[in-house]
Amino acid sequence: MEFHVPQFIDIEDKIFGPFTWKQFLFMVGGGGTGYLLYTIVGIFPFDVLLGLGALGGGLALAFYPKDRFGKPFSQIVESAIRYTLSEKLYTWKRAPRQAPEAKSLTERSSHAPLLNVSNVSKSKLSDRAWNMTVGKE
Repeated sequence: MEFHVPQFIDIEDKIFGPFTWKQFLFMVGGGGTGYLLYTIVGIFPFDVLLGLGALGGGLALAFYPKDRFGKPFSQIVESAIRYTLSEKLYTWKRAPRQAPEAKSLTERSSHAPLLNVSNVSKSKLSDRAWNMTVGKE
């Protein structure tokens, strides 16, 4: 028994002459947006530039080839818009601290006074150690 395996399933059907449905919609949308901008703005150099920009954007969406990752231009524009409008979460990862160089006892005693441990309770000592490592007082 022989079965026919469909081939070329990633190629879209041509509906409007040599254009696919998406290409046709992108061209009509770009042309319509360009015409609306041309008629609404009314200032000569700006209305022409905005109209041509919208028409060029529609043509780019319709005919720009796939990039090196295999995504069409319309998906790249959609991803850029979603990224711009979405909520972002910024995280910060603290870099590990470098261990300080070991100093001799005479160098430490000359720069900083030693803690008198006999007068301090264990909880106060742990609190001070915590404050020293975190950097808060």
